[in-house]
Amino acid sequence: MKDRYDFRVRYTPDRAVPAAAGANAPVGAAGDVDAPPDLYAAFQQQLGLKLESTKAAVSVMVIDQVAKASEN
Repeated sequence: MKDRYDFRVRYTPDRAVPAAAGANAPVGAAGDVDAPPDLYAAFQQQLGLKLESTKAAVSVMVIDQVAKASEN
């Protein structure tokens, strides 16, 4: 049996990061006291999870080019 979780987190996006195409617009204006908290505070307040930054080595695969296979 696979467990599935469905949750929603309300947060105010970081205005320094441009929104991706089709992403939700920022919820509140800067300085709006009713605006949701930033992402880190929202995870801790709403889900009980604390996000911590860390540095670690990771494996990376870079794909330089993709081409359709030739018909033989």
